[in-house]
Amino acid sequence: MMSKMRSKMPEIAIFCYNRPTHIERTLNSLYEIKDIYEYHITVYSDGFNNSQDENDVLFVRKILQKFKKNKNIDIKERGSNFGLSGNIISGVTETLQRNESIIVLEDDVLVNFYFLEYMKSLINKYNQNKDVWHISAWSKGLEGHCNDIVFSNRMICSGGWATWSDRWDNFHRDVNVIDKLSKEELNNFDYNDQFGYLTQLVNNKKLKINTWAVYWALCIFRNKAFTIIPSRSFTQNIGFDGSGIHSGVQPWMKSLDYNGKMPINFSDEVQIDEKVNRIIEKKILKSYGANIVDKLYFKLKNLV
Repeated sequence: MMSKMRSKMPEIAIFCYNRPTHIERTLNSLYEIKDIYEYHITVYSDGFNNSQDENDVLFVRKILQKFKKNKNIDIKERGSNFGLSGNIISGVTETLQRNESIIVLEDDVLVNFYFLEYMKSLINKYNQNKDVWHISAWSKGLEGHCNDIVFSNRMICSGGWATWSDRWDNFHRDVNVIDKLSKEELNNFDYNDQFGYLTQLVNNKKLKINTWAVYWALCIFRNKAFTIIPSRSFTQNIGFDGSGIHSGVQPWMKSLDYNGKMPINFSDEVQIDEKVNRIIEKKILKSYGANIVDKLYFKLKNLV
């Protein structure tokens, strides 16, 4: 426990590896927001895993140095390859040791003009509501079906997200957790493996993959906590172009609008609308296919 007081202002943490064009576009989209200089940004640049990736990682770091002229950004260059999972877990944990809350982006996520206002508003709104653990900025477009935001207990879309230090303190990546879950818990978490969560848990235990977000989703679920999903997206994922390791190609992602606007209506009552949740799940599953975790949340960038 740090003796120093944590900052009440959210810090932005960005995680990147070997895609210079993507990280440049992500940072450019952030710096187009008028309030960006109110925030501190830390970019966690992972070290290269092999000689093939070395030049790309060095090019990424050259791109990042161009942004150093902005006084609100720090670059953390990893001396070795942490992998996506290790980089995010370590970076989020480190950031939340000095801040009460965090806004997280990966190097393939563009943000719109209202992104920071949306994030900060919800962070402040639900700061004292210990039932809300995760704020998503991405949505496949739920307008017409729900309010401005909806609550879920297992959907943690990672295309731009936020959380608080006291919630993240509960996170633990335990590859053996699947052995500690009852059949009822597993079915409630991911009935018939519809999200690919169960496959993820099994493959992590077998050391076939090394991912983090399935454990965060399970942590939220087991603690009977909630995530927030917007009815309109404030981010766009540009990583499904074949450039990411095992992320595949999803051309339809390019056509998705990220036209979320502020202000939005907040609900004082935190509860799940089962009808709306079924609509959300069906829309996302229909788009991504059965294994949504592989294709969206985790992208299997860290095969062992």
